[in-house]
Amino acid sequence: MSDPKPCWDCLKKRLVCDFGRPGCRKCESRNTECSGYDKKPLKWLAPGQTRSKGRRARNESNVIRLCLNDSSETSTCFEAIEYYNVRICPDLVAVGCGGDPNNPFIMPPADVPHLPANIRHTIVSISLAHRILQSEDALQSDRAALSAKLQAHRGSAIRHLAIQLETGPQTGGLTLASVIVFLFAEIQHTLSPSWRYHCDAVYAIIDMLGGMSNVAIYRPLLGPILRYFILLEPERARRQLEMSSLLPTLYGNGLSTTLPCPPDLLSDIISINNLRSKIGEAAPLGNHQGPTALDILKRVGSFSAEKWITTINLDEQCRPGEKSASRQQKGAWDWESVAHIYQSAVALYCISSLFDVDEGSAKRQEDIGDDAGTGMHIAALRSTYRDVILRNLKAIASNPQSRLRKLVFWPLVIGGIHIDANDNNSKDFILGELTWMSKALGTASPLVAKDVLGKIWSSSHGIGCKRWDSLFDRPYVFLRLPATLGSEERANGLADLQQMLVSVPGGH
Repeated sequence: MSDPKPCWDCLKKRLVCDFGRPGCRKCESRNTECSGYDKKPLKWLAPGQTRSKGRRARNESNVIRLCLNDSSETSTCFEAIEYYNVRICPDLVAVGCGGDPNNPFIMPPADVPHLPANIRHTIVSISLAHRILQSEDALQSDRAALSAKLQAHRGSAIRHLAIQLETGPQTGGLTLASVIVFLFAEIQHTLSPSWRYHCDAVYAIIDMLGGMSNVAIYRPLLGPILRYFILLEPERARRQLEMSSLLPTLYGNGLSTTLPCPPDLLSDIISINNLRSKIGEAAPLGNHQGPTALDILKRVGSFSAEKWITTINLDEQCRPGEKSASRQQKGAWDWESVAHIYQSAVALYCISSLFDVDEGSAKRQEDIGDDAGTGMHIAALRSTYRDVILRNLKAIASNPQSRLRKLVFWPLVIGGIHIDANDNNSKDFILGELTWMSKALGTASPLVAKDVLGKIWSSSHGIGCKRWDSLFDRPYVFLRLPATLGSEERANGLADLQQMLVSVPGGH
């Protein structure tokens, strides 16, 4: 066994390292942040300075000569891109090439000058928001300074996006990418409830480009962000079922996202949303819709976790140099638990959103009996799936080596909605996981979910006593609430977004 290597700071200064984990205590005693033992730390160079030669040097020089106002803004943008690549990109895929150049979300610095100004400012704001949410122990004054910078760059992004939509071609791929990236930033920040305007605008641009299938096939470079967009809110498109045919192209087995829902189950979610849009807000399941709902529930119940797991090749998914470690820590990648978690979440969503649609749902559940093919009534089936999802969520959270805790946000919320009113231990567990997830991922959505669950738990009418939609005071991005919009309404989405952009403080 080879001797351990000192941390990079002690190695550089030729000091004796104590090999402390996660950071060297010698660095801590010198009031220096330890840069760790694995990857060589980044070294920030002064604007215009480069160690590279030839073509690479010219490309890196282009990064410094961004079309920005001054050198300080250039440096801010460059640092934000590096922060985004190193700290955020690894968490945008379930496993594998997180820190690898093959990660589809990595942004090569040489490409930055060619991006629209609104995307550059949006990336800066995303990086700042990530830093704020991961630095809860920082001084309040430091967090306030970061927040002020975030607001300034968000305002710049809004201003440039409004100009692009007003004067630029609205049918270009960059325009589509600009709106989607800004949409993702708004969801991360949770600064504005108007994220659905951006969804409408995205659909309007996609329609101008010939539809989702056309965009997915002929604009493959947009594939990674389109993949997240269809996960974000597939139910807002009237042609929901069209999405199912795109899943093999855009989604694969799910490991190239942070929502590794098996594709068969994701297709079932789309089917549930499609059926809900036909039922309407208050109408009960009709004679022809009830069997369809039961068919979906049976299909979810017969899902094969083993079949999905066979599509996952851990050796191919691990990062370069980590194959042996991946084999040794195979237990850390408990894909069977993940499969059961998502299966239970989809089943719970199906039961609560399709069968609890009016006050007569309890009577209909008795009438259905064991038609779900499980030998159980619907109410008992819901209880069983709730126990399965909580048991597996707790198992994943108890494994300190597992990164899977970051990949179960939506099931965590669905499980929280269905928790028994008197199960305080499970409530504390759900809230604790959401708090951890917000800091680990650098996004505010888990904190919003905590607030939503608190309102549901404090209500005297929990799940099973009210219709699904009435549990929520407004649409939330992590709950897949349906809204059926026709093509004319979506076409108006672009105009609505333009109007919203010019009216947002800091956007003009």
